[in-house]
Amino acid sequence: MLPAPRPVTALLSSPLAAITQFRAVADARTWLFGAQSPRTLNARRNLGAALARAGHNHEAVELLTDVCATYRSVLGADHPYTATATATLQQAQKAK
Repeated sequence: MLPAPRPVTALLSSPLAAITQFRAVADARTWLFGAQSPRTLNARRNLGAALARAGHNHEAVELLTDVCATYRSVLGADHPYTATATATLQQAQKAK
């Protein structure tokens, strides 16, 4: 069962709550749409960003590296989602 949704402002002010929510969404989308679905990849990218904001940079970089590789193989290197994920990865790497 998914946790009850929280307002976006609450997620921004509580990185640990955001991680919990984004992890649940990523897991549900993986089950519903498959690991390579852009919907799943978007949720995993959001999880990676939340991990980085919470200071879990190693886990964020690991996750975002996989997300970027999958975006490139599924959507191509020039797709906006790939570019966004790459920028998120670069930010997490700088913070590491």
